[in-house]
Amino acid sequence: MSPPSTAFHRIQTSMTITVLFDLDDTLLENDIQPFIQRYFEMLANALADSISPAQFQRAMQQAVYAMLSKKLPAGTLENTFDQIFYPA
Repeated sequence: MSPPSTAFHRIQTSMTITVLFDLDDTLLENDIQPFIQRYFEMLANALADSISPAQFQRAMQQAVYAMLSKKLPAGTLENTFDQIFYPA
């Protein structure tokens, strides 16, 4: 039996792995709330050397609420978030 061709070997070794996340619940029915809660808890703990977890979560909630409450087209959601999350 002869070895596989070089072209086939090249195709095999250049294959990438793709992971898809259905965070908006369009493909699978998932309760996103436990994921979000745990994600932000872990993120807050990872940043604990720079900011207390309670302060981080409070700032994050206020910044997200500000983005969700934004009605006027002036400014971006990023700017709205930054104004709350990163005060001057």
